Amino acid sequence: MDYFIGHLPGAVNISWKNFSNPNSVMRGLLDPDPKGLEQKLGALGVGNNKTIIVYADPFKCYGDDARILWTLLSAGHQNVRVLDGGWPKWRAEKQPIERGGVSPKPADFKIKPNPSIGITKEEVLERVQSKNADTVIIDSRTPEEYRGETGPGIPRGGHIPGAVNIPWNSFFKDDGMLKSPDEMRKVFEAQGVRPEKEVITYCTAGVRAAHLFFTLRIAGYPNVKNYPGSWLEWSNDSSLPVER
Repeated sequence: MDYFIGHLPGAVNISWKNFSNPNSVMRGLLDPDPKGLEQKLGALGVGNNKTIIVYADPFKCYGDDARILWTLLSAGHQNVRVLDGGWPKWRAEKQPIERGGVSPKPADFKIKPNPSIGITKEEVLERVQSKNADTVIIDSRTPEEYRGETGPGIPRGGHIPGAVNIPWNSFFKDDGMLKSPDEMRKVFEAQGVRPEKEVITYCTAGVRAAHLFFTLRIAGYPNVKNYPGSWLEWSNDSSLPVER
């Protein structure tokens, strides 16, 4: 989506990558500097007392909107929403748009870390080694990636041992809106993903996985964690097990 072709009135343009660790090649990892993250969010007009709405084009992105939502939730901002259907649905309904840049009024944002919705490489490895029946790991990439297809920066193909494959974009209707929670739960439960379990999502860099995190939450799963390092981090560590 080209922001300067048009956008929702007052919307500011940002990429999830702006909140990644600038000192790591593992681009999914969040910036560990809380002050820097506070400054970035505050400069966008994000304040602790504001409702934040994020949107993208579900047909042209990889869950970027939900990755920003997950980032804000990780920073302790609870009042965040994703626009269902995103840009295509907004345009199809002939809602108002504007063009050009937007200069947001800076706001004060203070981080209140929420580590409960994320998980580290070491913690994922512990789940794999213990084979905990109360945990399900979901690979949200394509079936081809799950089976071993690799891309740039990915030295090893395959998936995290024991992970089930549920592609992140399995839950969209033709207009880009999400299917109903009941429809979502049927897909998850067919793969053994039940609401009482801890659910871990991953992809390549924690973006598609963030959208699956969001989808699971909408479907009524209370204990979901996104692994931001994802396959990029996992496959680059030769000491970690891989399954094909």
